[in-house]
Amino acid sequence: PGAPIYAHLAQGRYLSALAEAELTEGIDEPGSILSDTYALLLSYLSLERETLEVFDAMGGGGPRAALASSPVDEAVAEEALAAIVEAARGRRIVILNESHHMPRHRAFAAELARALRAEGFTWFGAETFADIAGTVERGYPSATTGYYVQDPVFGELVRSVLALGYRTFPYEVEEHLPPSADVV
Repeated sequence: PGAPIYAHLAQGRYLSALAEAELTEGIDEPGSILSDTYALLLSYLSLERETLEVFDAMGGGGPRAALASSPVDEAVAEEALAAIVEAARGRRIVILNESHHMPRHRAFAAELARALRAEGFTWFGAETFADIAGTVERGYPSATTGYYVQDPVFGELVRSVLALGYRTFPYEVEEHLPPSADVV
C-alpha cells in the first residue's frame, strides 16, 4: 500500500499524491509509515495546520499539555537570526535543528545560511544529502539529492547554499548490521 503515493511524489505531483493518500487505507493509523508520509506530503503543500494535526495524532493522545513550569519561563525573546549569528561569532560550527514537516524551518535555515556565510562559515551539512556530489556538479537539487528535497522549500535551501558557495556534506547515519545482529 502507498506505492501510488510514492510514484506521484517521485514525479513531483503533490496534489495527485495527496488525492491518492486520502483514498489509501491505513493512512490515518498513528505511527505508520503511511501516516508519516501523509503528514510530510501535507507539509510540502504548505498545509501547516493539517500537517500538525496529523503529527499530533501520531504522537498519541493529541496535543501535549503545557508544563507547569519550565526553565524558559524566565527567557527574554530575541530576534532569532541576529541572536544565532552573534552566538556563532568566534565559533567553527553551528547546528540547527529542524522538523521535517515544517517548511518554515527550512526557510529560516536559508536565511541563517546567508547570514553565516557573511560571517565566514563555509560548510553546510544536511541529513538528506544522499547524492550531494551529483547535486553540486549539476548546481541544483533533484530527486537523487535526497528524500527531503521533495519539499520545495528544502530544494530552495539547497539551491541557496550552493549559490552562496558553501561546500556541502551529508551526515546521514547509515549503519548496516549483519542479519544475525541482536538489535534492542
